[in-house]
Amino acid sequence: MFLRLLVIGWLMRGALAAASAADVLAEAEAGLDPVVRAEPGNPARAQAIAAALARRVDLPPAERLEVELALAEAWLDAAQPASADALACGVLSQPAASGSQRARAALLRLGVARALLQNGDADTATRIVEEVLAAGGDDASVVTFAWVVRGEIAMSWNAQRQMRDRAGALAAFDTALARLAGQPAEWRVPIYLLRVTAMERAGASPGEVRAWLDERAGDAAAVSVRALLQSPRERLLGQPAPPLTGQRLDRGDAAAFDLARLRGRPVIVAFFVPDAAPTRDLLLPALRQLAAQRPEAALVGVCRLQGVTPPEATAWLAAQAVDWPVLADADDRLLAAWRVDLLPSVFLVAADGTVAAVDLLRGTREGLVQAVLEALQRLPAAGTTPRAFP
Repeated sequence: MFLRLLVIGWLMRGALAAASAADVLAEAEAGLDPVVRAEPGNPARAQAIAAALARRVDLPPAERLEVELALAEAWLDAAQPASADALACGVLSQPAASGSQRARAALLRLGVARALLQNGDADTATRIVEEVLAAGGDDASVVTFAWVVRGEIAMSWNAQRQMRDRAGALAAFDTALARLAGQPAEWRVPIYLLRVTAMERAGASPGEVRAWLDERAGDAAAVSVRALLQSPRERLLGQPAPPLTGQRLDRGDAAAFDLARLRGRPVIVAFFVPDAAPTRDLLLPALRQLAAQRPEAALVGVCRLQGVTPPEATAWLAAQAVDWPVLADADDRLLAAWRVDLLPSVFLVAADGTVAAVDLLRGTREGLVQAVLEALQRLPAAGTTPRAFP
């Protein structure tokens, strides 16, 4: 009987020693309620893994480290970053830890830093990132991710709702992008998006952001992000101009107009509402100046009939001495086709009939004139002889 018990004990011990990390994790998962497990922040999975690990006293060291890493990840998922970090640091302190286990533990620490940052503890998050960077290591993904998290900390808000370190954030993301230069473009896309966010938080205008991305048009990732940031109007760029036909308001004879008849010369297209201060004080004076400075460019207006009748709009245009075609848009058909959601709006159509520039309106008359002149300058050379309006 004693011998039988001894043999059974030996067999059980052998079974325990032969257990793997997968066995421990499967045991932990088996006792979990799927509903409880799916609850965000619920510590049940971490507690189950910890209990299963405690029962496996003879688990081989390498397998134990695997379970401890899984437990650290579970504690991080349960919004307990301190417990996760303690386990990750424990793995890193073990000489028996493999290179992949060390990398996984370092990435876990960076995940902890992110969680702490979200909780408002930027100081501890910074300490962890600097410790990971100081430790170095052969895993390029760890160092790159550390630079990303360093950038996230630098661009986070301080107590005064200001970026902690504008220059530091941009430099960190640029370092991460440089480290990923030879990797697939999709790896760099999220870092480009973070870099753009940092630029915007630092006060960069949409135009400055677009220009920065345009300078990196050789990188497919930058091109992808540039496309993601395009407004509906920007998607018209380089495309044939939407149809622009209708009744002319600037003449009392209800003459018809078609933008296609102006093919062969650049056209400045302005959308506006009548008798509005931006139209009267900014848009119309700028258009008159442009007509005088660049007579080869045609002017076309689209007037949204908002609370006014066509005869009233015609009378207002006459009082403003408008002598270029202005179309009526009574049902917002033209605004929708040109994707206009803000009035006034100014576009430039190239001589070949494609949209060459959008969103040219600026806060001042001088700014609008300069923006249009620069857009015209970028067009291919065209004839300078004005053609009569149709």
